[in-house]
Amino acid sequence: MYSGQKKIQGVACSSGITSGRIYILKDRYENIPSYSIPEEKVKKEIARFREAVRASVRQLEGLQKRFGGFNMEHGQILESHRMLLKDETLQNQVEQLIGKLLCNAEGALFSVFEAWRSALTLQERRDDLRAVYYRILKSLMGKDENPWSEIPKGKWIAVAKELTPAEVILLPRDRVVGFCTETGSSTSHTLITARSLDIPALVGMGSMAHNITQGISSILDGYEGQLILDATHRQERKYRDLSKKHQILEGLLLQENRLPSVTPDGHKVSLMANIEFLEELPILLKHGAEGIGLFRTEQLYLGRQDIPSEEEQFRVYKTLLQKMKNKPVTIRLFDLPGEEWMAQMTSNPLDGQINSTFGMRGIRFALQQSQLLKTQIRALLRASAYGNLKILIPFVSGLEELLAVRQLVRELRTELRRKKHPVKSYIPVGVMIEVPSAALIADSLAKECDFFAVGSNDLLQYVLAMDRSNESVASMCTPLHPAILRFLKAVCVAAQHAQIEISICGEMAGDPQYIPLLLGLPIQALSMNALMIPKMRKIIRSIKKQEAREQFSQLLKLEKQRQIEAKYRLWVRKAVGKNPLDTTPFS
Repeated sequence: MYSGQKKIQGVACSSGITSGRIYILKDRYENIPSYSIPEEKVKKEIARFREAVRASVRQLEGLQKRFGGFNMEHGQILESHRMLLKDETLQNQVEQLIGKLLCNAEGALFSVFEAWRSALTLQERRDDLRAVYYRILKSLMGKDENPWSEIPKGKWIAVAKELTPAEVILLPRDRVVGFCTETGSSTSHTLITARSLDIPALVGMGSMAHNITQGISSILDGYEGQLILDATHRQERKYRDLSKKHQILEGLLLQENRLPSVTPDGHKVSLMANIEFLEELPILLKHGAEGIGLFRTEQLYLGRQDIPSEEEQFRVYKTLLQKMKNKPVTIRLFDLPGEEWMAQMTSNPLDGQINSTFGMRGIRFALQQSQLLKTQIRALLRASAYGNLKILIPFVSGLEELLAVRQLVRELRTELRRKKHPVKSYIPVGVMIEVPSAALIADSLAKECDFFAVGSNDLLQYVLAMDRSNESVASMCTPLHPAILRFLKAVCVAAQHAQIEISICGEMAGDPQYIPLLLGLPIQALSMNALMIPKMRKIIRSIKKQEAREQFSQLLKLEKQRQIEAKYRLWVRKAVGKNPLDTTPFS
């Protein structure tokens, strides 16, 4: 119940400001039936489960026909769910459990889901699995596929424990103007779907969501990640004006796309985009990206039962390079969670104790699966003739891994040329700095590679020993920790001495509050969500490089995080100002 809490803070994931009354979606899975069955009914229960799976596949195929053509990204997300539904390993495990434990299908499905969920380390894969679990469960329990079927006419802000991508796609835009969830992250498929549909949303409200009353007048601020409860007429007018100002500002920022991202004292910082799908290219180009700083290739491998061929990969990379018209395109070698992916490809059950975060992933897994790696590198080398390709190696922890990849590139280039394939003679090969050991030996790595890309997301959580997805410590996982500043400085110095390019490509690079900090480092590029590029360009054009460098040096002298935050806060307010439309730090 509402208990006087006027404002709830969540994670801003889909920008925009909207207002309406609260509509609380009840947890449709609170009372999942779980009971024993006699042995003679096992076959009947298995048949009921199989029919629920078939019904779920039909539902997804219907959604694909209805929405897949409208947005290719939606189609790919739905297809990944359809492939999971057809996974024989998952189905076999549920059916075996029904027979072994003599339990109903819902209970067996829950047990298998929990085992798989605990074994998965990629949050996005957990979200996909959860969406598939809910879909089968709804079919088993005879519930309506559409959770919005009973929502009345009006302007509503939906509040739910969680929502699947399909539920967001089905959202009635004439009645639901935004949504909030208790759980979720800014990289989930649910939020990717919300952003692509331009629906204001926030996630990660946690237990504060329990303080919300049905029907209360509220404002959802998707820029700051806030839900304002029991909103007054005065607040509604204020946020309407603020929304109009944001729209005007975003229009003006887009008009400045052709202006160079150069500081007032002449330092150029290239603004690049992080993408996963070819369908993101129009957004990237519209927002003035100067290239692709990170193309994640994992989506070519996940959610399927076969391995992408050399030809399939070649076509994707070739298309990407051609459409970018000689702008730099950095393609990262697959960073798959090894054990997790192997379980997807085989009938072997997942071991619930697997932790792919610190296990076989990234380049260590790729080198172990040499044929997979060779196939991808051959496809990349063949595509190199069609644009400005750079190859990035993920999760490097030692020099041997870098040297092994470089040797493979040399060997495969020679092999392809022998077969008369056109391959560029020089293709930059870089290292992703995201593991502390790589940062500590950055001087050695810099001598053997062509560029560095700092993956700030992983570097932060590994250096600070904090899981960013854990709500208890997420707020402490900040770049303004003295250890992070020293790591960043050391990596940049190593790159400078070796005269190689260095870029930042994690969430830090696309967060306006940290741009003044990053300008204090000798970096050449930032890579981010394409939607953030216009705002980053504006900030860069307002801060002198020399001043940022001097401030970074001062911050390095401080030993306590609180001192660093206070000093940085004062400087940024002075340097950038307190324009309410700026999302600069602590404003």
